Amino acid sequence: YQGEWKGIFGHKNDLGMYIIFLMSPAFFIRLKRSLLGIAMVCSVSLAGVLVIMSQSRTAWLLGFVFGCYVCAYKVIDRFRRRDAMLLSATVISAAGLLIAVALARYDALLTLLGKTSDFSGRFQIWKAVALAIAKHPYLGYGYGGFWSQSQGESMNVILAVGFPLNHAHDGYLNLWLQLGLLGLALFLWSLISATRDGIRCLKLPQHNYAAWCLGILLLVLIGNIDESFIMKYNSLATMLYVMASVGLYKTMRGDYEQ
Repeated sequence: YQGEWKGIFGHKNDLGMYIIFLMSPAFFIRLKRSLLGIAMVCSVSLAGVLVIMSQSRTAWLLGFVFGCYVCAYKVIDRFRRRDAMLLSATVISAAGLLIAVALARYDALLTLLGKTSDFSGRFQIWKAVALAIAKHPYLGYGYGGFWSQSQGESMNVILAVGFPLNHAHDGYLNLWLQLGLLGLALFLWSLISATRDGIRCLKLPQHNYAAWCLGILLLVLIGNIDESFIMKYNSLATMLYVMASVGLYKTMRGDYEQ
């Protein structure tokens, strides 16, 4: 490390990402008392300092994406339903355009973020992990049963990349590695189902809660591109993902009282 903060967490990326997860409800709570509002602003500001000082590019990207999501929601929420739907379509189209531009300017974007063209060695990791997945593609090696090995396929991956590893640096590959294609498909199904429930819940009085839940789903979706915390047994993000999914399911069916 060269001055990056990691606090009580094991890695700088954990500090940056989990602080964003922890502070995410602050943007969807309506506080009536000014003192509580000031306290919330101070908390969010201090959280921002932690994310910046972690020097985690993944956390910076997550913070930027989440900030855009919150701003878009706050603006759209002020319009009538029909106008809000049109504005939502416009925002989604603009987001798609930005993603296309980012992909077209891939090398320049990585340089701006201080990353190498191989995602700081992640391409090499993903290639080695893919070879291991190909040997057990459908059911995987078992939940938590791959990286704990000191020999066999996990050691082959470590030898291929040249340094110790305990995850695939991609949540989707890591889940595929452990639970196979079946486990990955079940997770994606749960993500799609929760997103569908969340979009429907935006029409209900509890739309602030639904918007927060959708924000958690977005953080999980984006954060696992180069980190691995999908269904991780000791992950705060996993607990929040389950809470958000169940909350949206119950809200959609009228079983949850805000």
